[in-house]
Amino acid sequence: MMSPKSQSAHADKSQKRDGGYYAIKGFLYQFDKTLIEVLRNPEAEVAFENEQDIDYDVYVLQVKNHESQDFSTGRIRMPVVGLLESFSRDRSRKLCLYCHFKNKAPGEWRPKTGELDAIIGKTAQKRFPILARKQFVRSFRIRFSENYQAQFRWLVSAIRTSFGLHDDGTAALYHSIFRSKLLDRSVLQRPQRHVNLDDLRGFLNDAEVTVFQSAYHKYLSAVRYVNVVKSRYFRFREPNIEDFERLFIVECEAICDDTTLIRLATRLARKYYRKGKSPQPYLCLRTSNAPLLTRVKRGLLDSGTRFFDGTCFDGDCFRPAELARRRIDDATVTIKFVPESQLTTLLGCARIDEVYQLFTSAPCDLAFGGRQVRIQVQDVEQAVSLLS
Repeated sequence: MMSPKSQSAHADKSQKRDGGYYAIKGFLYQFDKTLIEVLRNPEAEVAFENEQDIDYDVYVLQVKNHESQDFSTGRIRMPVVGLLESFSRDRSRKLCLYCHFKNKAPGEWRPKTGELDAIIGKTAQKRFPILARKQFVRSFRIRFSENYQAQFRWLVSAIRTSFGLHDDGTAALYHSIFRSKLLDRSVLQRPQRHVNLDDLRGFLNDAEVTVFQSAYHKYLSAVRYVNVVKSRYFRFREPNIEDFERLFIVECEAICDDTTLIRLATRLARKYYRKGKSPQPYLCLRTSNAPLLTRVKRGLLDSGTRFFDGTCFDGDCFRPAELARRRIDDATVTIKFVPESQLTTLLGCARIDEVYQLFTSAPCDLAFGGRQVRIQVQDVEQAVSLLS
């Protein structure tokens, strides 16, 4: 049995170990609150990670998610002082600390001047005159909010309503797209860190889209996730397939069955290659296991699926121009393999219209200006299900 001292040391070590997890979750919590404010204020331009966590019109919000901690005034001292500083520069603003603590039920608290003083401490009291503090409390409130999951469920429901969707699965997919776009904007210069409802609509039609499954495994079953993503990105909506050059990049887990990869390549070839109509798709299998790739290619030939990998004989050099040559009328090849190390070379010489990345941990960072869809999958087996 641990002594009290050992238990305390163990708790401190555990908290440090989990610090990165809670920091990321707090960041995502803030993104979700940003989306909520956009949906509630469709005419507003909502800034995030700017002067404060969120600000628009006359409203300024600090967002804090402390799901592993109990509430105390000391835990909100710094964000409240930050809001006081903002108020001292513009006293027309309305300010809110939006926060979650594990021992606080949702509700609102409007501190009086004395309570504010207890929160900010004596050092901050000296910085802000009593008159400023009295004016501040008239424009300030603390909103104890729902936890991460409850806020997420509410937001998905709000997205479904706002965009007229028929199911929560599609709304969760929209949410993933919105969140990834906010992440992209969060690293831009401050004047560019803002979003409105028209932006959200535009995100859905952007050429570059990323969908992360890891955020939804508790909300969407694996089957529902596959069905929603497949319907949006891998189901043909027109009777004739478009004459596009398509590149598929699939990240393979450390232990991967070659028969699964053979099924993946075969389904890609059957689905996207149409002689005289749609060219052979390119396939990049991201793995350092060279013998695995050899077994996959051997298995494809044995099963009657013909491919070209940019080489003409054993030991030949990679020939990117030959791989990139259009063979839309050549039925002797139904799929093209490209090594991960040659992706940039291929993109420089081939006219690729669409790139689809199916990744388990992280997608490749590609300099590609066309349509690029990045989908997180649990494993290659789930990638096969998406492409079937």
